[in-house]
Amino acid sequence: MSPRKNISTSSGGDEKKMKRMISNCEAARRSRMKNEQRIKDFNDKITYFTIKNGEMVKKIEQAEQRLVAVNSENRALRMEGEEEKKRLEMLEKIVEILSGN
Repeated sequence: MSPRKNISTSSGGDEKKMKRMISNCEAARRSRMKNEQRIKDFNDKITYFTIKNGEMVKKIEQAEQRLVAVNSENRALRMEGEEEKKRLEMLEKIVEILSGN
């Protein structure tokens, strides 16, 4: 090999090496940006689902409160129904006595 070929190959090799280094740096930068965006997206999802979870917990608590109120009203109505049933039975006995049967 002549010294000229060695020099041109060497500078050509250096040029290729430099292009590859620049290309690798750009690829690494794009990869970092992509990872940063992925992390941002995950954090946005965490925020969204945390808010939605809070809303759902609040709705569940409200539903539980309504359930307690409805159950309480239901018990009161059942008791009232039982009282009315006893009253009706007493009135039927009075009518039976008064009618002479």
